[in-house]
Amino acid sequence: MHYVGLFASLPPATVQRIRGGRAGLAVDRARGIDPRPVAPRTLPTSTSVTEAA
Repeated sequence: MHYVGLFASLPPATVQRIRGGRAGLAVDRARGIDPRPVAPRTLPTSTSVTEAA
């Protein structure tokens, strides 16, 4: 498997045979499923912009 998209296109049983015990996680992530909660980051204390003439 060289591309994560291949995991999304394969049946979970096939990925299980190839990857072993943690295949479910790989298939879910390939399909865009991530059960971890979204944690917002803090904003930077300052920002700046430099413009070249």
